[in-house]
Amino acid sequence: MNYNNNQIHPYKKIAFNFLFISVILAALVGYFVFYQVKVYITPAREKVVSTFLIQIQEDGKEILSEGIINGTIDEKGLESEREFSASAVKEKFLSQNGKVFIINIADFNQPLVATTRLLTADNILFRIKNSVTVPAGGEVEVEVYPSDENFNSVIKPSKMTIPGLSLSLQEKIYAENRQDLGGTEEAKTLSQEDIDIARETLSEDLYKQIKDEFAAANSKKINFNLLGKIPKIKNVDLKEVVLIKVDRNIGDECEKFKLFLKAKVIEISFDENKIEELANKKILDDIPDDKKFLKLDKHNFNYVVENYDLDKKIAYIKVYISGEMAISEESRILDKSKFVNMSFTELENYLKKFPSVEDVEISSAGSWFKTVPNNKNKIKIIIKD
Repeated sequence: MNYNNNQIHPYKKIAFNFLFISVILAALVGYFVFYQVKVYITPAREKVVSTFLIQIQEDGKEILSEGIINGTIDEKGLESEREFSASAVKEKFLSQNGKVFIINIADFNQPLVATTRLLTADNILFRIKNSVTVPAGGEVEVEVYPSDENFNSVIKPSKMTIPGLSLSLQEKIYAENRQDLGGTEEAKTLSQEDIDIARETLSEDLYKQIKDEFAAANSKKINFNLLGKIPKIKNVDLKEVVLIKVDRNIGDECEKFKLFLKAKVIEISFDENKIEELANKKILDDIPDDKKFLKLDKHNFNYVVENYDLDKKIAYIKVYISGEMAISEESRILDKSKFVNMSFTELENYLKKFPSVEDVEISSAGSWFKTVPNNKNKIKIIIKD
């Protein structure tokens, strides 16, 4: 019996080894056949902008695919004149003419003819305006003017000599200015900025009046047929100042000035629902191939009037639109061949460096595996909504 048992034992050992190797091989086969990695991408929402041109026409054939839309084109104008205040300030020289006192401490009267010279300590020459006789032991006030017509200084109160008298008499007969001669003062003048502010103020008031007139007129009429969806009427305005006149010139000294202005408004009205239909189609043309369109910002359309013809009742408007997009599975940054054999950490860091990716999560069937398979077909990319 013991002999037979000893003979069987080696076979059992071989069988156990074979079984162990088979399990290992089965696990490896299972790994290569069934092991997959799922990469969950949370995309960043990116802004996309686009522009397109539409033609608004009255009573014409509407071709939405070509951007031709029926609407109304109206014009109203107003004119007004208003007085505004000048605000620019400049320094202005006062009149150089002034008054001085001639003082005579001699014991005789001293006559002085018109244009008699008076000399300041700074050698600035003035002349008296009219002939005068200064009584002995007295004084008299006289009008004076500078000999130099370009004089623009200030003479502070001081003593003046009379060069026409002898040196001995100059000590007894002299002049004093007891107030400043000359000087400056602030004066209001008209500036370009005053005109610009006045123009803006008056034109805005006129525009508001015109818009009120449009609103009153529109409330009494139906511009569009109510077929199917109720129209969402959009009014686009083009404001123009057609004439401006000012009763003063820039630089004139004045407290007030009058501004006359004519203004007009072109109002273009249409159904904005139709613009939304066009916008959804147009914005897709500007979406890159590796991105997918998410949504259109319907509350942020901007319109600019490019041209108009009032006689033909046609207007051309450029429409500025925006929306959101995100990466798609076709994005080049999601090329799975680049991911093979990366660790989960390496893959996360690689993807997160792109602005189009907000977050990354990676999962696998076996939590003990933290490496991406070397077969790209075993990688599944899922972009979250």
